[in-house]
Amino acid sequence: MRNAKRIFAWLAVFVMLLSACTDPGASDDTTTETTTSTTAAPAGGTTDSTTGSSDTTVAPFVCDEPIRIGVLQPLTGGLAASGTDAKDGFELYWANHPMEIGGCTVEFRVEDTAGNPDTALQKVDELVDNYGADIIVGELLANVTAALAERLADNPDVIMMSPIGSADDLTQRTLYPNFTRAGGWTSSQTSHVLGQWAFDQGYTSAASICTDYAFGWEMCGGFTQVFTEAGGTVDPNEQLWNPLGSTDLGTYVTQLDGFKPDAVFVLEVGASVSDFFQNWSDFGLKDEIPILAGETTGDVAYIRNIPVDQVEGLISSGHWAEGRDAPETQEFVQVFDAATTRLPSYYAAATWTAAQYIDETIRAMNGDLSDKAATLETMKGLELLTPFGPSRLDDYGNPIYDIYIRKAVVRDDGRIWNEVIETFENIDQFWPKTPEEYLKQPVYSRDFQGNAGS
Repeated sequence: MRNAKRIFAWLAVFVMLLSACTDPGASDDTTTETTTSTTAAPAGGTTDSTTGSSDTTVAPFVCDEPIRIGVLQPLTGGLAASGTDAKDGFELYWANHPMEIGGCTVEFRVEDTAGNPDTALQKVDELVDNYGADIIVGELLANVTAALAERLADNPDVIMMSPIGSADDLTQRTLYPNFTRAGGWTSSQTSHVLGQWAFDQGYTSAASICTDYAFGWEMCGGFTQVFTEAGGTVDPNEQLWNPLGSTDLGTYVTQLDGFKPDAVFVLEVGASVSDFFQNWSDFGLKDEIPILAGETTGDVAYIRNIPVDQVEGLISSGHWAEGRDAPETQEFVQVFDAATTRLPSYYAAATWTAAQYIDETIRAMNGDLSDKAATLETMKGLELLTPFGPSRLDDYGNPIYDIYIRKAVVRDDGRIWNEVIETFENIDQFWPKTPEEYLKQPVYSRDFQGNAGS
């Protein structure tokens, strides 16, 4: 149910940021149906630069039912902060854009998975069977995303979108006909670039420490393979794997120091991020051995909660850089910051972008999503300017992005964020290989890291 105070709060925020916003709507709480309606843009009107839509001349399709979207994120438990960022990004998009599109009303419901696959499957069944969702957006964890994709694989009436869950093979060797990663990425996509950048800087040897599960294997493998194929070395014995959720990484840091590499690739998640940087600082290594961080380890969702002296100057790679100097990025940053008093993480940018893809697809389909296969093909044909930068989908349903080498710097207001120091343009999930070359090799794992020459 709509809450009048919340509506006025949104309006107050967006009046101040009118240059970045369209007519604001309203949103409900995170555990019940969230429906927001505003007056649609006039026929023939053009939307702002963050959507990239073109003039509309076709008469609107008249929907018998609203277009319904189910959103699944972990809003409680250890991933609640990231899940809340994701929820806020999705809600804020629709608070800034009309939800009357192509003759159809759009509505959505957000559900809490607590990061549990069984809970997620129960919630998705409810959203599809009882709520009547046309599109499912979720989840944060790769294993939960894979479970959802499998559950919905044979349902021709639902599109599954994954803006955050990044398991490589969901858009590589294992393909689902109704699945897309619009707004998302593959785990190794950004670390491939970091491997090349590291070699270009003159680093000839690297060690690594990565969380011991699929996401860590894929992020670490992406860096290792490209770095070693470029000419660098990563000794498999100097690749360390710590259990998910580790909070005492001192022994690992001691080992890394003993290896004496030119640089260390790091992929940690959750509480392990702050623990690693605390130990790295305590051992006096911050200015001794360069750290090259995977996208999530260097994300503002983590580094904003770590003492500045431990992470200032941190180099990472990512398809998201909140300090990127471009209107489509900074307009989103301003909207998100004003509404939440937080700088937006990649989780927030991802769900905003997923909503943008949905919005533009509905417009391109003139409101008629009855044929989900055709709808998905239309989505794959879009070229959008998003908070990430330019985005389009490859033939496998994964975005092609500019990937940024980022540096953590302190803003004038004392908060830390990531600024771009170098851009690699139009990077797909297979770069620098062709799809045919890449798909001949196994998925990255502890057993396959792509170490050239080892």
